Amino acid sequence: MQPGAIGSRFAMELARRDLAFPAGHCPSVALGGYLLSGGLGWNSGLWGVGCASVLEITVVTADGAVLRCTEEEHPGLFWAARGAGPGFFAVVTGFRLRLQRRPTALATTSYVFPLAAVGPVADWATETARELPRAVLARNTASWQLPILPWFDQDSPGSPMNLSSESGDRMDLW
Repeated sequence: MQPGAIGSRFAMELARRDLAFPAGHCPSVALGGYLLSGGLGWNSGLWGVGCASVLEITVVTADGAVLRCTEEEHPGLFWAARGAGPGFFAVVTGFRLRLQRRPTALATTSYVFPLAAVGPVADWATETARELPRAVLARNTASWQLPILPWFDQDSPGSPMNLSSESGDRMDLW
C-alpha cells in the first residue's frame, strides 16, 4: 500500500471487497501519517491500533538503501516505524498490511441528557463501557446547547446553521 493513500478512499476500496482495516478518526489523513503515528482509530478496541496490522514496510534510508523491513529483517527499523510519527529516520515508500473481514453490521446511537446530570451519566457510561464486548466502541462526549440569541436565524436555508448580526453580516456554521 502506498503511504500517500487517503484513509477514506482506502476504506471504500476495501469495503468493495468485503475487507476492512483499523480506521482512523480523520478520513482525510493519508495512511503513511496515520500508521507512522501509531494508528489510533475507531475500531482499535477490536483490531488493535493500525500500526499493529503493519506486516512489512519498504523504506529508503539516508544513504539511499532500499530496505524491506519486517519483524525478522531490519527489526529495529520495523519497530521504530510503528509509532515514530514524523521523527522516523527513513522514508517509507510502501506498507504491507493485515486486513480484516468487513463487519456485517455497524450501528450508532446517541443519548441526550441535561447538563445537570453529567455526574450520574458519566458514572453510568463508564460502568456500561467496561461491560461491553471489545467489538463495541463506546465514546462519551459532553456538550451544551447554546441559548437562542436575537441574531440567531434558525430558519435560514443553505446550511445547517446560519448566524446573522444586526448589521446584516452572516456566518455559516458547518
